[in-house]
Amino acid sequence: MFYIDVKFLKMLSCRLDGFVQKTSDLFNFRCPYCNDSQKTKGKKRGYLYRKKQNLFFYCHNCGQSTTFSKFLKYLDPSIYKEYKLETFSEKYNKVSSKSYFIFEQPVFNIKSGIDLPKLNKLSIDNIAKSYVISRKIPEKFYSDLYYAEDFKKFVFSIYPQYNSNNLTDNDPRLIIPFRNEQGKLTMFQGRTLVNSKLRYITIKPNKNDIKLFGLDRVVKNKLIYIVEGPIDSLLLPNAVATADSCLEYGLTYLKDCNVTLIPDKQPRNLELINIIKNYINKGYNVCLLPEFLPGKDINEIIMNGYSIDKLQTIIKNNTFSGLMAKLEFDKWRKV
Repeated sequence: MFYIDVKFLKMLSCRLDGFVQKTSDLFNFRCPYCNDSQKTKGKKRGYLYRKKQNLFFYCHNCGQSTTFSKFLKYLDPSIYKEYKLETFSEKYNKVSSKSYFIFEQPVFNIKSGIDLPKLNKLSIDNIAKSYVISRKIPEKFYSDLYYAEDFKKFVFSIYPQYNSNNLTDNDPRLIIPFRNEQGKLTMFQGRTLVNSKLRYITIKPNKNDIKLFGLDRVVKNKLIYIVEGPIDSLLLPNAVATADSCLEYGLTYLKDCNVTLIPDKQPRNLELINIIKNYINKGYNVCLLPEFLPGKDINEIIMNGYSIDKLQTIIKNNTFSGLMAKLEFDKWRKV
């Protein structure tokens, strides 16, 4: 399935040198098989392209040609196993994943606002209001979070061109809007409030829009945190979220800013370890959340009793770069 191939490609994009998305179904980067030109580091002759319902790889330098499945297996056998499980599950309509991203052709721009109840106007017994309270999201954000009693109906009301079999009837979700720097709504995420097969569904009508949550609030001349989850970003001052594990994506739009990357605390996750190692090798400021913190991400840590101020101090004391980051990373990954 094309969307599954793209999902796993996005997970690996941080590790593909010079990665860029040319069109909705064409991706370019330095070939990981031959490493392209050793003299000209800017040459990128590796391509992933769509053929029917799948991605295929071809290098114009070494001639390597293969399926995305084999390409993924070559790069990371552990992620390949997850990929095989998900493609198998999709075949039998038993998809189960933390996040599900939808990449569409650029045929529709969201022009209207969100015509849904805001959480600050709902009673405490509303399922969405109860959820954000339990997650300890600050009340100041309630006015820009929404409740959709029927997510499918809402999607079609705001994006009538959308066509997907992955939306179900009577699916209540928390709506998290993504806005650009001018405050214009560009995409939105629905977080399930019931036992849905897909925890997150992100609707991105225009492929050219930035998939970065919090751009409308970020102050570029101050320290900026980049985290994975939108909810995590609401718990830290001046934070944005990439809505996936590729935190480096945020740096594309925050050039020359003072940025700290905060990956989730999963020191035994081989996929995440490789991603963090790549961040450190590129010289980024990376926070290695210590083992004693109760939870794998910012939200879980806050929910387990840590104040935002205390957590900020811990983040500051555990942020490293350069040689120190390499030394601390070696300790962190062995915990």
